Amino acid sequence: MPITLNFAQRKPQALDNIEIYRKTPGNATIDVNAPGTPLATLPGDATSYEDNAVENNTTYRYWIAAVKDGERVFNTPTAQGFFLDTGPGPQKLLYGDWHAGYFGTVTPAELFTNTELNGLVVNMFSSAVGAWHKFIYKNRILFMSDNSIINASPQFIYNQGMMYGQDGNGYVPGWATARNQRRTVTKNGYEYVVRLPYLFDYKFWTSYVGSGNTELYLDGEWFNTFARLYNYSGQFPRFDDLPVGSIDSVTAQQSAFFAAMNNSSSQWYNRPPYPESPSWSNYGTTTIRSIAVLELVLP
Repeated sequence: MPITLNFAQRKPQALDNIEIYRKTPGNATIDVNAPGTPLATLPGDATSYEDNAVENNTTYRYWIAAVKDGERVFNTPTAQGFFLDTGPGPQKLLYGDWHAGYFGTVTPAELFTNTELNGLVVNMFSSAVGAWHKFIYKNRILFMSDNSIINASPQFIYNQGMMYGQDGNGYVPGWATARNQRRTVTKNGYEYVVRLPYLFDYKFWTSYVGSGNTELYLDGEWFNTFARLYNYSGQFPRFDDLPVGSIDSVTAQQSAFFAAMNNSSSQWYNRPPYPESPSWSNYGTTTIRSIAVLELVLP
């Protein structure tokens, strides 16, 4: 099954050729003045291209260049993904692209209820989940609870292996005991990693990220997924129109604690009324609430 690109021309332009360029990951960039060797060179009147040299569970970024008299004009790049199975729920994106996109919602019956998670993982999911929001980000299929179903201390979450969702101890907070952070759960043939959302890039799980690094938000999971659901003037186009939280509290609905430390004891977290104004503090042994993430384990 290929990735098909369609680029019908609005009117004949007598082009010499059309060139297709491809890079990974889905947010890759290209030097339009020195783009390198094209993936394919097509006749000037071509209107589509099928890329059969794709790998499963991979997102690509494509550029289409119109060539005439030795000059190239590039279109706006597009991200396309090749995923044979994205797990339960919708398979087509509603908004965004295959680098950072939103599929819609999945019911607890299709995925997990909080009661199921309490029995299969550990008893800390105190609130019923109304729906799971399904995203793709950086080749990861993510399901995020629509409310803060986790009710536990950050210490408990880490010590149960559900902070980072990675195979290793990660950065060990001062109030925690080192433990492998890859905890999974299985249902209907699918396996999921149970963890907290990421504020920064996934590489920041073995070190803390101090304040003054706001530019890193834009490359992180939260800003590119759940924060885009809110009716809020944010950094990226919205996926939905959910109301922001009304209470600025770590025990309120829409509270989210992140898989990121600010220092050895203070953890980053979301302030419900302000989805793009994260803060940090030491809540290590204090009971908090958090949105949960189930990350599909891809073959």
